[in-house]
Amino acid sequence: MADHEDAEFVISQVKLAATYKAAGDVRQAISLLEQTLAYSERALGDDHLVTGLVRSNLAAAFQAAGKPQRAIPLLEQAVADTERALGNEDQVTLAFRSNLAAVYQDTGEVRLAIRLYEQVLAGQERVLGAEHPETLGTRNSLARSYAAAGEVHRALPLLERVAADGERLLGADHPDTLLYRNNLAMACQAAGDTRRVLPLLERVAADGERLLGADHPNTLSYRNNLAAAYHELGDVRRAIPLYEQVLADRRRVLGDDHPATVVSRHNLAGAYGEAGDVRRAVALYEQALAGQERLLGDDHPTTLTVRSDLAAAYQELGDAQRAIPLLEQVLADRQRVLGDDHPDTIASRHLLASAHQEAGDVQRAIPLYEQVLADRQRVLGDDHPHTLTSRNSIAAYLRQIGEIQAAREVDEDALARRRRVLGPDHPDTLTSQNNLGRDLSRLSMYQEARELDEDTLARRRKVHGDDHPWTLITASNLAFDLRQLGDIEAARDMDANVLARRRKVHGDDHPQTLASASNLATDLERLGEHQAAAELRSEVKRRRSGRDQAGT
Repeated sequence: MADHEDAEFVISQVKLAATYKAAGDVRQAISLLEQTLAYSERALGDDHLVTGLVRSNLAAAFQAAGKPQRAIPLLEQAVADTERALGNEDQVTLAFRSNLAAVYQDTGEVRLAIRLYEQVLAGQERVLGAEHPETLGTRNSLARSYAAAGEVHRALPLLERVAADGERLLGADHPDTLLYRNNLAMACQAAGDTRRVLPLLERVAADGERLLGADHPNTLSYRNNLAAAYHELGDVRRAIPLYEQVLADRRRVLGDDHPATVVSRHNLAGAYGEAGDVRRAVALYEQALAGQERLLGDDHPTTLTVRSDLAAAYQELGDAQRAIPLLEQVLADRQRVLGDDHPDTIASRHLLASAHQEAGDVQRAIPLYEQVLADRQRVLGDDHPHTLTSRNSIAAYLRQIGEIQAAREVDEDALARRRRVLGPDHPDTLTSQNNLGRDLSRLSMYQEARELDEDTLARRRKVHGDDHPWTLITASNLAFDLRQLGDIEAARDMDANVLARRRKVHGDDHPQTLASASNLATDLERLGEHQAAAELRSEVKRRRSGRDQAGT
């Protein structure tokens, strides 16, 4: 009886801790679970299944607090205990093993996570069947691990199957089906299949509101993801009001200090920065950082991400003196918290290299870029998207120091790899193709650059649409090629089109809009339309002056 009563008490404490965790008070949940674990080990025994349950929940709380390294030994012991007590394919054993895989993924050990998820999936298919809800959940988790490893080609068909099975077996309106559809949209985005992303997320957001209510936390998450998709696709004018609405709703429903509210502030800051309103972005980043530090502590991975993004915003404002020390701090913290080989640590080194490059200190940037490339090749492989991003960065600094032929060779290699791994129309592939076009132009190979830029522009229009910022960058590059080839009228028409679209997308005062206006003024001057060119240059000067005064 005493054992039974002890077990009931422990389970009640676990439920109470789960309530704290759901309310965003992870520290209180951890404190309660640590006390409960000590009691359960004393009252029920170290090997008791209820003790294992407490360990699993404490591990989940550490994971939520951004301390996955502390979760690993707890889950490894829980897995070992249940394997010994219940066998390798008991549902509890499989559940704990799945939780351990999730923690491995959080610590950057994606290959370990994949191996474990594959074992869990095979066991669940044998024990529960291929169509059991828990089997679908593991298949979904495995697909997300494939995506994290850069193997989107393996993730996408798995998520398509999970989404279809969820709809068929659970129903179109089941909460898990909505989650699977959401994850499929994320995989489509990673695969560069942007045309599928918005319809999937718009449906998920609408279904969440209809089934769960407008204020349900999951509905707010789906609406946030839809805003993020607009943002990713370059449509920040649609993203910003949706981000603003989600932030207001989360403040009202969850409170100012809930982690999800802080995340919304962070997302909105990124959109403001993308729209050219960097000072407004900085103010929000600073608020989000203060919230993260207060709620989750200085070392939480999300806190470090916000601090990194704040540094990037300082860099965007030209304030390298504030950006570089902050990025150095984030790098040191990530090395200490996550380890040297964690993808986020390597990303910090990449951002620090970029900041040094922007500040004109190429000699400090170069060894960092080279170390990042070597680390990513070793940890992720030669063809991982992050490794290919490093190749792009190396090409960029080669261009900056005038080594254009060397940059061209790196860009050609990156383009060939991305075409093979991601396909010819993936956004990252088109970025490499766009960069190669710039190399050819700087090498005075204007006809070759024109032909490549025309192909890139056609593909970007097909993938992103006519108004996407990346499409407009390539269109502006093509106008430059035409100008250098002496086809000034065609360059003028292209620049005028880009200017009109940038005014619509970014607004009249955005730096890219003003750059397009300057390009058009150059075309008009060469065509002898001096009055129109002078008026345009005068407008550019006035608007740039207005931006500078607004920032003082």
